[in-house]
Formats: sequence, C-alpha cells, structure tokens
Amino acid sequence: MNSIWRTHRRRSEYVSLGNCQSGITGMQKFHVNKTLLVIVLIAVLIFIFVRNNKIKKPVFISKWEKDLPAKIDYNLHVKPILSDKCFLCHGPDKNNGQKAGLNLSNSEGARALLKDGNHAIVPGNLRKSELYNRIITTDEELMMPAKASNRVLTDYEKAILTKWIEQGAEYKPHWAFIAPVKHELPVIKDKSWPKNGID
Repeated sequence: MNSIWRTHRRRSEYVSLGNCQSGITGMQKFHVNKTLLVIVLIAVLIFIFVRNNKIKKPVFISKWEKDLPAKIDYNLHVKPILSDKCFLCHGPDKNNGQKAGLNLSNSEGARALLKDGNHAIVPGNLRKSELYNRIITTDEELMMPAKASNRVLTDYEKAILTKWIEQGAEYKPHWAFIAPVKHELPVIKDKSWPKNGID
C-alpha cells in the first residue's frame, strides 16, 4: 500500500511540477506580449506626434523646396533677409526697433515668450512659430512684414525662413567672429595646371 501511495505521490508531484512549468512559460509569453504591446503603442504615439507636428505648407513656399540650399545658413541665407525686411521693427534697437517686444536679431529674443503667449520661433516646429504663421497668412492685419513698413518678403525668402525654422533655426555670430574651418580641396579634372592648393 505504501509503495502504491509513493508512486501516486510522485506522479502528482510530476503533474504539479509540469503544470507549474507550463504556467511559467505562459507568464513569460504574457510578459513578452505585454512588452511588445507597449513598444508598439509607443511607436504609434511617436508616429502621431511627428505627423501632427508636420504642417502642410502653402504652394507658394513648397514650390521652392527643390531650389533651396540643403542646409540653410544663418549668416549666408537668413540674416540678410531679417536685416532687410524685419530688423526695422524687430531688430536690436530697443528704443525704436522692437515692436511687440520682439527682437529677431538673436536667438534669445526670437525664442522668448511674446506678450500674446506665443513664440516668434520654436525651432523645428512651424505650427508653433508665430514668425512662420505671420509670413504665410493672407490676413493683412496679421501679415508680416506689416504693410506700413513698405517691405515685402518674396516667396523664395519665405521658403528660406520656413526651412531654417524646420532645421532648428540656428543663429550664428557674425562671420568675423567664427574661426575659419579648413575645407577639402575640390576635385579637378585637369590635375596638371594647379601648382598648389591655392590654384
């Protein structure tokens, strides 16, 4: 009788152990599925955020995109536009040239909180950049430059400013204060004529 009881007990232990192991495997599968679900959910949220952050640009700006430089440079492309069309009303002159408290001549002023609660420039975000919204609007009350300034941005200039904001709206100091960078020599077809790198 004892031997029958021991055999039955061993079988029960084996069955219990087997059930326990299959339970662990089931828990592991559940944990893996839960982790995978969280990863997929995060990916979907990132996709929605990126998609909502993108903005449909007007045709008069998007038509220029293929003709714009790959990288917009502040000193080369942006500063001449701001200096000519914007600094009169929103430049470094605190006494006469900072209407609405906006100074576009430096990154701190351009990114500062405006009186209406907006920011002129939010790097990488056109939707939240009031500068972008004001240069594309057709409402003459909101349009910048203001009609009274007798200055008008061309579509190409609007496209430059738009791409600059999209690329992070990086300001740079005056070119005279930037250390020179040595560039690679260009590739030339006729290698016999140059005598040194200056040629």
